[in-house]
Amino acid sequence: MLNIQTIRKHSSNMNVLYAEDDKDTREATTQILECFFDNVVVACNGLEGIELFKTLDIDLVVADISMPVLDGLEMIKEIKKRQRNVYIFIISAFTSHEHFIQSIGLGIDAYFLKPMNFEQLTNEIKQIAKKQVVKDKNENILLHLNQCQEMVNLSSVVSKTDLDGKITYVNDKFSEISGYSREELINQNHNIVRHPATPDSCFEEMWDTIKSKKKVWQGTIRNQTKNGDSYYVQTTIKPILDRDGNIVEYISLRNDITDIMNKNKQLQDIIQYK
Repeated sequence: MLNIQTIRKHSSNMNVLYAEDDKDTREATTQILECFFDNVVVACNGLEGIELFKTLDIDLVVADISMPVLDGLEMIKEIKKRQRNVYIFIISAFTSHEHFIQSIGLGIDAYFLKPMNFEQLTNEIKQIAKKQVVKDKNENILLHLNQCQEMVNLSSVVSKTDLDGKITYVNDKFSEISGYSREELINQNHNIVRHPATPDSCFEEMWDTIKSKKKVWQGTIRNQTKNGDSYYVQTTIKPILDRDGNIVEYISLRNDITDIMNKNKQLQDIIQYK
């Protein structure tokens, strides 16, 4: 027998909707489910189950097939229309081949025959608890990445380009510093902000590093705004690789260092260009 307390560490915070029309079965099974889950809501038929699902954040649905008003399979169909990634356990008193095939078509996670086998139930809950742990970790990672992206967007000039060097994404700070709108920048080459005084050798070295060597390039670049003003950015460009090591796109982070550039250096650039 599996250790229930061990499983509860990952299952107790999941919200469960249980739909069953027979009172005695409903009360007995609810007690079993509450061994694993702290939050179990109960419905007496499929229609009531759908109404509860609409108002609650449900992780697992446990449903009997034969119920009045709306049966379990029809209830699951409606629920899947609203949330495809919810876990589903189906319970049936009959070994109906048709019911089993329909259940598989709905993408259920487990199929039980009455009376429910406690060891089978325990094993199936263990499996979805493991999946829930992975799901929670992925959601936390995504939340973390989104917050990191928000911080980067607030502090840096960000852009992405395709393999041909065409801009596919810019953040608001790129538009702000360059004077171009997002619509004016998308599908353009970064030459749109290139200052005429920037030597070709700078970009030749950059492309050799990120495209041929597939490495990160860093350096200071002098750019030009839409109205002709100069600005300096400390630039980092990284090729994004797939699992086979092929470049799929390039991402660039730039920090505006115009105000902290040595005034003599700016003057030298201007004189040299003129």
